[in-house]
Amino acid sequence: MKQLLLLLLALISTQVLAGGGKPQSKVDYLPGNYQIDTTHTRAGFVIPHLVVGAVQGRLNDVSGTAVFAEDLSKSSFDVKIAVKSIDTGIKQRDDHLKSADFFEVAKYPEITFKSTSVSGSLNDLEVKGMLTI
Repeated sequence: MKQLLLLLLALISTQVLAGGGKPQSKVDYLPGNYQIDTTHTRAGFVIPHLVVGAVQGRLNDVSGTAVFAEDLSKSSFDVKIAVKSIDTGIKQRDDHLKSADFFEVAKYPEITFKSTSVSGSLNDLEVKGMLTI
């Protein structure tokens, strides 16, 4: 499960700046508020299965905001993922993952991440926060 969470966060973080193109600025980014581009963002995962296989999937409904401050340490991230959007390519498995055996989507419909600290540079950004499943 830890591998899934880390991969989800890594994939989300690569899609936060949905504006496209390289910012025209003295810094490596344009400070400001950004919405995650929900039509082009997915959270993917790979889970080992038995010894020789792996289950790949994605969560298709990812939304949220990123606030990039001039001082990167004052930036923040708020991400929401609808668990009902899980897609492993096999409906029966997806339904099982949505059940009380795993995510219990009826009771817990979202995975959320809210940053508590940001440090480093854009090339080596460390974001810490609260992940709620």
